[in-house]
Amino acid sequence: MTLREASAAWRVVLGATGFTDDPAALLAAQTATFATDQQIPAILFPKNREQVAACLEIAHRFSIPVYPISRGKNWGYGSRVPASSGCVVLSLERMNRILDFDDDLATLTVEPGVSFAQVQDFLKKHGAALTLPSPGSTLEASVVGHVLERGLAVGLEGERAHYISGLEVLLADGRCIHTGFGQVKGSRVSTVAPDGVGPDLTGLFLQSNFGVVVSLTIWLTPRPNFSRRVVWSIQDKAQFPALIDQVRGLLRERLLTATVGLYNDYKRLTYLYRHPDAQSLLTRPNFPKEMVASLQGGVWFGETDLTASSERIGWAMWDEIERRLKAVADVHILPQGYGVEDSASIDSIYWRKSGTSSSDPDADQCGVIWICPVVPLRAADVSRAVDCIEHTLLVSGFEAIIGMQI
Repeated sequence: MTLREASAAWRVVLGATGFTDDPAALLAAQTATFATDQQIPAILFPKNREQVAACLEIAHRFSIPVYPISRGKNWGYGSRVPASSGCVVLSLERMNRILDFDDDLATLTVEPGVSFAQVQDFLKKHGAALTLPSPGSTLEASVVGHVLERGLAVGLEGERAHYISGLEVLLADGRCIHTGFGQVKGSRVSTVAPDGVGPDLTGLFLQSNFGVVVSLTIWLTPRPNFSRRVVWSIQDKAQFPALIDQVRGLLRERLLTATVGLYNDYKRLTYLYRHPDAQSLLTRPNFPKEMVASLQGGVWFGETDLTASSERIGWAMWDEIERRLKAVADVHILPQGYGVEDSASIDSIYWRKSGTSSSDPDADQCGVIWICPVVPLRAADVSRAVDCIEHTLLVSGFEAIIGMQI
């Protein structure tokens, strides 16, 4: 009876298109890339902060648990499925407005339904020399959702949760709070000064259920004047510890400032296998011929973006990077500029999947769980983790598909 009364109240607030308990829609929301048995009684689709507040107040009044999602693309980690049965899903995908943009200060304020693709289109339309590092999964993922789950991005400033401010949060009873200087009426620094006065509350709302974030400001990245993609490979696993040490040194000395990706042979193989031009990839005219041998025989692969304020500085940095990496790896610099998109993580999901892909692993019934250990960047620690992962997966009948984000 309680759920029926709450549902009636939600229908009044949200209208006919903002509430569903359709069995097909519920089944889709209960489906992830691994087995789940949680049952969802209803899904709510608010369009604005006021509707979110009203939905939370109703849930609070009738003691019904709510599970908020942004766009539901958290593939491999549970997708849209709540942590327990009986939760009403609060989908924020219709809250997809870009609320504020400051080209001078490089800030963007967005709602949870805003995707990475939407931000890229917006910046292109405005001719902004700014970018937002993208996740390795899909450009249709939510910016806010990615940040709140502490997602890592490809490129500069990849630890997205470190580059935000001004969260607007609704608590369980519908009350609204602001983090940082957003709590000061008329403040002009809430988008650029995250801490405010006193303890910073931002961390309370990362990977937590203390409130529903309905907007936040994210700091954009100026496009560098010089940008090249650096790739490398090693042919012998015995070189792996030395490679880790070289990468750590380059990062410590700030010769590399973007996210560094390291991928084993299984990970690279899944990408080549699922690539739309897989059969001709290595023979395409624009594919660097010097990379063919390393791709075919490598056991570990690396990539990053080399960026600098000028061509002169960039090439000088490359000379030193090449010298160091060449001691342990086959290294090349490619003409691709900063911001090249890569769907390698999604390609990995389809590694064992036959048939066509709709780029929706849930709907395509892919089976995958992402497991994300955190390891110090020392050769002994990384090697030990890799050995453990490879042994555990291989003896259990799975390929050890490993990617590292440094």
